[in-house]
Amino acid sequence: MRLLETRFRKSRLSHIEVVEGADSDGQPSIDVRIVFRNGPAKDEMRYERHRLVDDLRTWLAMEGDDRFPYFSFLTEKDEKELSSQA
Repeated sequence: MRLLETRFRKSRLSHIEVVEGADSDGQPSIDVRIVFRNGPAKDEMRYERHRLVDDLRTWLAMEGDDRFPYFSFLTEKDEKELSSQA
């Protein structure tokens, strides 16, 4: 959470969901869903989301975890619409 707060200082986070999964090759992965209260700041999405992926991959590697993190960035509104379609 601290990593997200560092990278997305302007944007208000609602919550984060982390689920273990597998990629298309069957390799272990991590699915990270980041939900913002409203739309995140455009400059943060342009620059900070890539840095966030790199930061998390580096941290995982240092911990001996070679899973790849897959991120999705949504707003609360997006999440509500997705859940109503399911």
